[in-house]
Amino acid sequence: MLKHERMASDRVLPATRALAAVIVPFLVLAFMVLVPRPTDTKRLFAWQIASSMSAMVLGSVYLGGAYFFVRVVRASQWHTVAGGFVPVGTFASLMGVTTILHWHRFLHGNVAFWLWVGLYFTTPLLVFMVFWRNQREYDSRSDASGRTTTARRSSPTALRSRSFSCRSWSSPAWAGWSASVRQPS
Repeated sequence: MLKHERMASDRVLPATRALAAVIVPFLVLAFMVLVPRPTDTKRLFAWQIASSMSAMVLGSVYLGGAYFFVRVVRASQWHTVAGGFVPVGTFASLMGVTTILHWHRFLHGNVAFWLWVGLYFTTPLLVFMVFWRNQREYDSRSDASGRTTTARRSSPTALRSRSFSCRSWSSPAWAGWSASVRQPS
């Protein structure tokens, strides 16, 4: 082994744990606003959500995110949580772009809006930064299953193909669901 090389330890870096710990309260707060009070989003959230079911689904997504980041804080090995960082960073990036595209729909007078802007304009960068830093700690030998993650063994073409097949499979179901939501009963 060269002097500058070192063995990967598969540990979760303190900066990664700290970022996860800072994110959790915001996700729990969003859940607590959206699920128990889905009809009060005009007063309590960054934008008014017309459908209470949509508000509750979004709140559930935030609760799932909180669960993931609590697992990051408590993880002893990086490979057990690494797979969630690229999807979370991508989601946060898309939410930032969507915020810019739909700026006029947001409730700029609500504190929730400014929390939203602060989070979705900083979180993508921070999540990807800690992911890239922590990837240096990745050690596939510590994975008890002996398998590497899909992202490590799949080519971009294979990942796009899987994504397309999932979308093709779900399109008929999505079309039926979305048509039923739009139709007044």
